[in-house]
Amino acid sequence: LLISLVAGSSFAPDDKAQVVLHFLLAIIFLAAQVRCRPFVKEHLALADELETMALVVRLVTFGVLVFVLIVDPPKTASTAIALCVVLLNCFYLAVLGCHFVSQFTI
Repeated sequence: LLISLVAGSSFAPDDKAQVVLHFLLAIIFLAAQVRCRPFVKEHLALADELETMALVVRLVTFGVLVFVLIVDPPKTASTAIALCVVLLNCFYLAVLGCHFVSQFTI
């Protein structure tokens, strides 16, 4: 609901402010996840780990985007940074896919 509020309203005046708000929301959601650990039961520990990993990837993605928007690095550095973020997201999807497949093979 908070993400929809930031993305779909004029709460933030421009695109850069919206990205910064998304970054702050990512920090809040990650802190809440780490503090509350809603899936702490033994058989749900994997869900907790995957949720935390997803929130870390989201935080890094928006944090890097904020960094690039503020610092405005050269094109080569921006390309390298973007490649690292894409690889991080692909790694998360691969981990998620492996766990998904392992649920059906065990």
